[in-house]
Amino acid sequence: MINNQYEVFWNPTKTFQKVFSDLKKAQKSIHIETFMFESDSTGTKLINILLDKAKKIKVTLIVDGYGLQNLDKKTKEKIKESKIKFIIFNPLWQNIKKFNIRKLFRSLPYRNHRKLTIIDNKIAYVGGMNYHDSELEWHDLFVRIKGPIIKQLVATAKEMTNITNRNFAIRQLTKIKAKKIIKFIERKINKKNTKLQTTEDCITRQIPLSKHRPLKKQLKQLLNLAKKEVRITTPYFIPDPQFHKFLRNTIKKGVNIKLIVPQQSDKSLADILTKMNLMLAFKEKIKIRFLQKMTHAKYIIADDEMCSFGSANMDYQSFYNNYELNITSKNKKLIEKLNQQFKLDWKKSKPFEIQKWNNRSRLYRLSEKIVHPFRKYF
Repeated sequence: MINNQYEVFWNPTKTFQKVFSDLKKAQKSIHIETFMFESDSTGTKLINILLDKAKKIKVTLIVDGYGLQNLDKKTKEKIKESKIKFIIFNPLWQNIKKFNIRKLFRSLPYRNHRKLTIIDNKIAYVGGMNYHDSELEWHDLFVRIKGPIIKQLVATAKEMTNITNRNFAIRQLTKIKAKKIIKFIERKINKKNTKLQTTEDCITRQIPLSKHRPLKKQLKQLLNLAKKEVRITTPYFIPDPQFHKFLRNTIKKGVNIKLIVPQQSDKSLADILTKMNLMLAFKEKIKIRFLQKMTHAKYIIADDEMCSFGSANMDYQSFYNNYELNITSKNKKLIEKLNQQFKLDWKKSKPFEIQKWNNRSRLYRLSEKIVHPFRKYF
């Protein structure tokens, strides 16, 4: 029997209120992984809480080097002077300052994109939300979790801390090191993700440079399980040809696929690639709608029976280059909550219009040709 409890949040303002309230009540430990982190009002509120808590309990904060661009020096100094265990994953600007262009471009795509907050090893938050003010204007998903699956989340938090502590960041990889690192991680992580568990909730860890693609396998198996309808929400839709094939095969079985993406995301270049892929999806007979508000939520539901949610987008970056974290669940209450929001978003959104696509300007067509060769970096 599945005993995990899921509380679903869609409004970032209310989400942050709940998260910050839980953090203030922490008595033993706090572990946070986030991709984007800034010295704005949201980031400052979080840091003030962590600075206070670090005086009494263990606090770990892991932030990706790319997402740290807007964190000011004053805030960094405060963190360094405190007892917070502050880890920058794959620092971006270090190689720029050293003019090490080769290392910069070799390491640039590989990011820790996971969003995970664990409090006292009893409460966790997983989803798409980052700790910065831009979230306040977005539509996003963050799920508060309690129950047995917390043990899996604590284990993967320790793994990520171990990876960073042992200098396993991609910026330092050579061919020899890469083989050792991949073997180490695959032995502990990927073998657990080769089969989708259908009797209990499970997590999927995605790592870069691995021949195994647990995230794609998970989504493929989810599509294979569907018999009636699949519902997908993602901010960017830039899957590889293999995943397009998975979608086509699902359609051939007589399964309906509904897809929601934002009319305009926070990345204009990604939007160009997304719309190119939406054209392919339209030809594959996928029903597509544009949400007028930026949605950063990432989840998929199969037949009201199973769902997957987390940090992973449907794009090359998540499938190949990022560390990602998703949860697959058969929890009926969770699926019902996700379905309710999907139906609301579907009603509010506008359909993909083929005529508008066919009538796009020459300049837009030129931009497609320019951006398309770089699709593997989105």
